Amino acid sequence: MLGLVVLLCCAQPEPLRSPLATLSDAPPPFEGVVAEHVPVDGYTYAHVDPLGDAPPVWVASLETELAVGDAVAVTPLGLARDFRSRQLGRTFDSLLFVTIRNGDNP
Repeated sequence: MLGLVVLLCCAQPEPLRSPLATLSDAPPPFEGVVAEHVPVDGYTYAHVDPLGDAPPVWVASLETELAVGDAVAVTPLGLARDFRSRQLGRTFDSLLFVTIRNGDNP
């Protein structure tokens, strides 16, 4: 019985894993225009068309008020590949987790 108690006391719990731990390196900050946005329970997903030659990209941030056509400044925190959003019921080939600002929310 004593051996069992020692075993339980010494067992190490599995560390909590943050979803951000699986993110790869983020690209540099960029500016762009919102082509589409989807607010979902505390988060905002937006399809942003960067200024210049870069292709449009899906981003996710904490809830932010955006409208189609808004000019935004995006600061990427990390890139997730094959990200499954249970709330939206879809998988993004790539999704940037970001902070995002527009003219109405500096």
